[in-house]
Amino acid sequence: MNGYRASELASLTPTAFDLNSEPATVTLAAADEKRRRGAVQPLPPGLADLLRPWVEGKSPDDRLWPGPWADQKRAGRFLRLDLSAARAAWLEETKDEAERTELEKSDFLKWEDSQGRFADFHSLRHTYLSQLGRSGASPKAMQLLARHSTVELTLGRYTHAGLFDLAAAVDRLPRLPVDPAAKQNPPMLKATGTEPARPADSVPVVVAGTVAGFSGNH
Repeated sequence: MNGYRASELASLTPTAFDLNSEPATVTLAAADEKRRRGAVQPLPPGLADLLRPWVEGKSPDDRLWPGPWADQKRAGRFLRLDLSAARAAWLEETKDEAERTELEKSDFLKWEDSQGRFADFHSLRHTYLSQLGRSGASPKAMQLLARHSTVELTLGRYTHAGLFDLAAAVDRLPRLPVDPAAKQNPPMLKATGTEPARPADSVPVVVAGTVAGFSGNH
């Protein structure tokens, strides 16, 4: 929920969090950040609510996620085991054999899907940035939250869009002022020159000197 790298998460102690401020924040020390600049980042309210009772029960200087898991790249192994157990439990809930056979064909909760994409720990960073993009965050805000050197890296490598994302973007376009009754019986325009009369809705719509749209095949 904040796009931190495994080594950055492993460095955090309770003193890094200010969960009662508005907005709640987490501070990453420069020595523990990849670019050695440090960062203060806001946290989603829901995540702050989840962390608050857990962090308050820890000693101030204790590592919240201790151990060699980050240095030895074990986080991906944890994810793989957890996803396998979750998928098995999900399939077990389905008692109908025919339905279960159909569900087994899906990629849901698989560590590696049918397209060869896999859920290593760093993929959570991709998920964070892709969700920021879907939320309507500006490219600059996404770059700063990712702590990337360029916005091209943020958008080109870490932000992913699928068919539903594209459909949602298109759905936000302004609605065309189409009158259903007029569409059934389009008015005929007077012919000029050598062109015959034609329905009004087949004429290019010109806005501020540019062709904004056409009907028919062009």
